[in-house]
Amino acid sequence: MIIKRIAFAALALIGSMAAGAGIAQSPGLLDLPAHGLRVEGIPPDFLGNWGVDEQCRASATDEASDFIAFSVQPTRFGDYGLHCDVEGLRLLSPEEVVIRGQCSEEGGLADGDDGVRRVTMKLLSHTRLWLRVEAEGPDPASGDPLFVHEVNFPRCGS
Repeated sequence: MIIKRIAFAALALIGSMAAGAGIAQSPGLLDLPAHGLRVEGIPPDFLGNWGVDEQCRASATDEASDFIAFSVQPTRFGDYGLHCDVEGLRLLSPEEVVIRGQCSEEGGLADGDDGVRRVTMKLLSHTRLWLRVEAEGPDPASGDPLFVHEVNFPRCGS
């Protein structure tokens, strides 16, 4: 469970390092792919709560916690530290969608960690959700123009 907390903290860190460094977003870097079907909302198979048992219980009971499940709704997604509104998306296959979202992260605008993210969601056997979150960098370790973080969760109740 500590690993999941670290994963969520890393998602927040991606944004805060990129935006907090005062880096302007380059046009096109986080655009949607040119291929795929443009759809209006996140498809139903992706919707719901995703996380380990502790996260799922906290979300189901509305108990106060900074360790809640990752929630996917038709026009927004996130958890305690990352909240994104869908700006556009492309369905690459029934199991994969790429989303451009306007996101705010724990701390909000005062910390300078809000901005555009490109998020790829992929269903793995309809029981796990794999996420790839991209935010503008550069990545201090590699010099790459994007910070990239990947994580996956089981579906709550499965």
